[in-house]
Amino acid sequence: MTSKEIDEMFKELDADGDAQIDITEYAKCFASKDKEEEEADLKGAFDLFDIDGDGKISPGELHVVLKRLGNNKCWLLRL
Repeated sequence: MTSKEIDEMFKELDADGDAQIDITEYAKCFASKDKEEEEADLKGAFDLFDIDGDGKISPGELHVVLKRLGNNKCWLLRL
């Protein structure tokens, strides 16, 4: 995505114009999607973690992605 596309997406999500996306605005983004769009978004998110593209997320892949995101505590592993 280009910076311009990201800015446009942000403005669309920021319904109240306060330059921040709160949980309600974030949730509305997903609530308004049809099943096909929702599945595509989930697949895209999954693919971010499936680094080697084998259709599975290994503990190593999860660790790499969480470190890239700056989460060294790996809180997601406790879910």
